[in-house]
Amino acid sequence: MAREGRGRRGLGVPRQPDQAAHGLQGLDRVWPLQDDDDRARQVQGAIQYHRANVRHSYETVITDVGREMLAKAKIAFGLGIVENGYDETAHVEAFGAADLEAGERRLLKTAKENLARLPFSALEC
Repeated sequence: MAREGRGRRGLGVPRQPDQAAHGLQGLDRVWPLQDDDDRARQVQGAIQYHRANVRHSYETVITDVGREMLAKAKIAFGLGIVENGYDETAHVEAFGAADLEAGERRLLKTAKENLARLPFSALEC
C-alpha cells in the first residue's frame, strides 16, 4: 500500500500523516495496522514526537501536528470535553474543523480554572 505525505516538518519530525493520525481520519481513510512492521513504524513515530516535545515544547509540537492534520486529513469536527477537579464531566462542546484550534485554547483555560486546588490562597516558604 503506497503511503503519501513523507517529508520533514520544521521541527525535524517526519511528516507521516497516515501514521500520526491513525484512527483520526474519516473511516474511508484509516489504514489499520497490518503487521508487526506497521506497529514498529507507529512506535518509532511516537518516539520521534516525544523527543520533539523535549526539544521544542509540547505546545509547539502539538500545535504544528494539529495544523498539519487539519490541512491534510478529512476532519469534519472535534469534540472537547472538560472535567472538573473530581474527574466529572464539566463541559462538552463540538467544534467545526475551522474552529478547532481556537476552541481548544479556550477550553484549556476553562480546564485550568476547574483544576483541583488546595484550600489556601498562597503558601509562604
